[in-house]
Amino acid sequence: MKPQNILGLNYDKQYDVLYIKLKESLSSYEEEAFDGVSYFRDEFSDDLVGLTVWGLKKHQVAKKLNELNLPFSIDFEKDILPKIK
Repeated sequence: MKPQNILGLNYDKQYDVLYIKLKESLSSYEEEAFDGVSYFRDEFSDDLVGLTVWGLKKHQVAKKLNELNLPFSIDFEKDILPKIK
């Protein structure tokens, strides 16, 4: 899998939700990908434009972040977590 460029990160500490923006999109829709992860796809091209990780701390404590079945390569411990703390 090739590494994914990330355009934006937003972490909601109150609700423990991580939002990752991968591409610009004027209009997108959300689909549940699997337990705790939702994808956002462009309404017109169906490209993956972002994702949401619900219960980020739960995944982190269980050491499951890098085991999420994502359609691209990303290292949460190295590329995501240091940027949201």
